Amino acid sequence: MLSRKIYLDYENDNDNLYLEIKQDLKYGYAGEVWDGSLVLAYYLIQSKFKFQNKNVLELGAGTGI
Repeated sequence: MLSRKIYLDYENDNDNLYLEIKQDLKYGYAGEVWDGSLVLAYYLIQSKFKFQNKNVLELGAGTGI
């Protein structure tokens, strides 16, 4: 099974802190982790304080989020 990683701590050069998302291409498009979903995940992680105590509805990132 393939996976995609997004590193969470670039500021401190910590390559050990990452989010790994498994993808299974036997499900076709639904099982793929898209580049856009990794960008969105990174943005949400870096902007976490903007979203504290808020409700967020995300539509369309699929496996990525």
